[in-house]
Amino acid sequence: VYAVDPSTGTLTLVGNEIPIHFGGQSRILLHLYYTVGEWEVEIASEGSASETFETSNGSLRYFIEPDHADYVFTSTEAQQGSSTTMSMAPVPPGEIIIMPDSSCPPD
Repeated sequence: VYAVDPSTGTLTLVGNEIPIHFGGQSRILLHLYYTVGEWEVEIASEGSASETFETSNGSLRYFIEPDHADYVFTSTEAQQGSSTTMSMAPVPPGEIIIMPDSSCPPD
């Protein structure tokens, strides 16, 4: 469960943070989709070693669990032929912070 901006249909992103409400779930599959290009995504959470993954067709799936205070997703464009800065495509925030919360629905 997450907050969506009703006027745009997109996630509400404040300070690059997205609260995820688990309710009774033990883990949730997070699906990131980048509209342009391929990306290297470093995922760090307190108490765990960081991991780096590459998107496939702009997509990355990762399971998150409620026992971490947050997950920090740092995106870097993979070095390929063209750059999003040259194509005027939207560039994601440098970091997106996912904050697990067991309460559901959100207050």
